[in-house]
Amino acid sequence: MEYRIKEIAQTKGVSLKQLAEQCGLSTPSLYNIANGKLAPKVSTLENIANNLGVAITDLFKLPKNSNPYSHKDGRFIITCPCCGQMIGVNIDFSTFYNCQSTHRGEIIATREQ
Repeated sequence: MEYRIKEIAQTKGVSLKQLAEQCGLSTPSLYNIANGKLAPKVSTLENIANNLGVAITDLFKLPKNSNPYSHKDGRFIITCPCCGQMIGVNIDFSTFYNCQSTHRGEIIATREQ
């Protein structure tokens, strides 16, 4: 699984070494996660996302030539970083688009049962 950790950190002006320190990770561990050589726990990805100030979903890199939506019904399809299973996710963008506050809305995601 590839992640956008390096790309996001660079846009935020944070080195991976600094991010590793902020997250309480060793620098080699974060490098291995960022390069897809180490499969992190979801809690680790949440920690990284929180320290970068982004949603956890922003960390995932889509495979080349892929569409993030299911062609049938518009659901997001993500790959579980732990087991590699494809998961359909419903996302309510109405809160995001209608929000007037500084946090610009929260995207509500629910996993299909």
